[in-house]
Amino acid sequence: MAKKYDVTALLVIGLIAERPRHAYEVETCIKERNFRQWTAIGFSSIYALLNRLERDGLLESTREAVGARPARRTYSVTESGRERTREGVAALLAEPTVHRSAICVALALSAASPPGDLVAPLEQLAKTAEEALASLAEREQAARAHWWTPVIAAIFDHDRALIEAEAAWATRTARALADGDAESPSWSDWDS
Repeated sequence: MAKKYDVTALLVIGLIAERPRHAYEVETCIKERNFRQWTAIGFSSIYALLNRLERDGLLESTREAVGARPARRTYSVTESGRERTREGVAALLAEPTVHRSAICVALALSAASPPGDLVAPLEQLAKTAEEALASLAEREQAARAHWWTPVIAAIFDHDRALIEAEAAWATRTARALADGDAESPSWSDWDS
């Protein structure tokens, strides 16, 4: 079984590997780069995570005073942190992601609904996906102006492929249900 990696920890270590940062700078990068679409981390959780990563020997910190303000802790990555990040990146890239979404829950519960009742929500999903593609294009344009690299291009390409696939799937499934080509299973079918 492949070793599991904490995506949020890897994200924070990776940001600090770019250059030493204090907690607020980590938060700013997460916000500016829209990383919360991939991992859930609140601002207050960043401090606890930084402390844990330092305890685990993946980060180290120094305190620095800036003017009359209280000293702040600036973090940098240790060699162990760099190695963990390299291992984690390789592991995450090598495994396909199984997306667990509310869509799967809704479909699993669809036995309670006639197939025709699913058509309008699926058509709405396809429309929403198209809107998401437009939003992605706007974010991509903004990224190109600030911090564009081949890796950033790959991230946008991956997101676009997933959204396009979901839109195509929703359209295809709605059409099949509307045409009567697919049926919702009943729970009794699943129990047999």
